[in-house]
Amino acid sequence: MADQHPLLSFTTVELTPDLNVRTQLPPSCHSALRAGFAGYTDNPRWTPIKRHGWKQGRQWRDQLAAQELEIRDGLLLTPETLATIAPAKALAKPSAIAPPDIAPEKGSLLQTLLNWSRKKPAIN
Repeated sequence: MADQHPLLSFTTVELTPDLNVRTQLPPSCHSALRAGFAGYTDNPRWTPIKRHGWKQGRQWRDQLAAQELEIRDGLLLTPETLATIAPAKALAKPSAIAPPDIAPEKGSLLQTLLNWSRKKPAIN
């Protein structure tokens, strides 16, 4: 297992319709990961690995709200995916583009993702 390349163990998970993430979590806890990212509460019947996936989703949501994570081409770049991309970037030509220092606009993709939920508002 030590010979396995780290990129081969990553799977792509759809967090929202417009946002994917690459993670090493097993497929059995992808639904808990999506639930945590969407802001749902945890399920007391979940196994420890599913609860870990839920906590990871909540952490990514909080980090995205604090602008500690970035989104490129619909892919959420987490520290574990950045660690695998970093060696490839060392070989590539460095870019001089810096992220903007402005707050997200009301209609921005970040704001849309943070307000995204599967729950529909009640009609009065």
